[in-house]
Amino acid sequence: MNKKLLTVAVTAGLAATSMSAIAADATIYGRITAEWVSVENSASVDDTEVNEPGNSYWGISVKEKLSGGLTALAKIEYSVGAADASNAHGDRQQWVGMSGNFGTIALGQFNGVYKSTNPDPLNASFLEARGNGGVSGGALGHQSYIGDAVMWTSPTVSGITASVLVADEQSSGKGNDWQASVKYENGPMQFWLAHSEDIQGGAGTADASLTKIGGSMSMAGFKFYLQYEDDDGGLNAPGATGSVQTGSTIATNPGTNDGDVLFVGATYKMGNTTLVGQYGNSDYDGANNETDYFALAAIHNFSKTTKIYGGWRQTENEGAGVGEADLFGAGIQVNF
Repeated sequence: MNKKLLTVAVTAGLAATSMSAIAADATIYGRITAEWVSVENSASVDDTEVNEPGNSYWGISVKEKLSGGLTALAKIEYSVGAADASNAHGDRQQWVGMSGNFGTIALGQFNGVYKSTNPDPLNASFLEARGNGGVSGGALGHQSYIGDAVMWTSPTVSGITASVLVADEQSSGKGNDWQASVKYENGPMQFWLAHSEDIQGGAGTADASLTKIGGSMSMAGFKFYLQYEDDDGGLNAPGATGSVQTGSTIATNPGTNDGDVLFVGATYKMGNTTLVGQYGNSDYDGANNETDYFALAAIHNFSKTTKIYGGWRQTENEGAGVGEADLFGAGIQVNF
């Protein structure tokens, strides 16, 4: 009887050890965000509500060391809605890949190469520049995810990292969309150059693209950043529709107008609190196609996982039916 009990105990212990080894390579992570926002909108009725800005999610990251210096990698993410049932689920990053001396190569659905260098510290909040005149939106810009794709990221050499993403050709028979970026980091300095190509996504099945260059510098508690985007084919052209409350005042209008998007900002860190000031301008061909963006905000980190933020954003669009929107509010975010 004692031998049977010992056998059961040893078996259970080995099973627990095996499960621990598996769990050690799989990490559950995520983020929950909710905001209170008040909107004064010249184009529609003023509003106040609690909302979810679209950046709450949970995910599982898997890593396994293999022979020959290789590491197997996988990631799966789903969005959740902390305040809005309509955002309760949705696919985000979902990919599997391998890393080694060659860098990392993976297949699946990704954030994208172009959006990985977005310098906005207020991104994915009601204060963000993305889609509000300061940073481009759109699936091939700084929004959404790119699926049916292969992505390669190089090893970092002398501070330089390169990435390339190619999306699978669709049933329409048009060519492969693709993105590429080069990033350089040296202490307090960062520079980046990126390109996103939408094959036959423009007017008359012409190609459309986004190209950007940017950089940042940190010194004495300050951080300054600047980014310029050239939109050739109107991947993020202004339109007369869009949500001024929680998202974009600029409708995606591919293939209609060429334009330029400028974004500049600065932060100042005082202990656990960071002050933010930002300006953006998007200027597209045609009448009433210019948008100005302003934001002033403060971010306070209680810990590495919990922060609160609040501030003011103004977006002014010359397009008919949009006008000016002033947003005041605050949010809380918990990461795990």
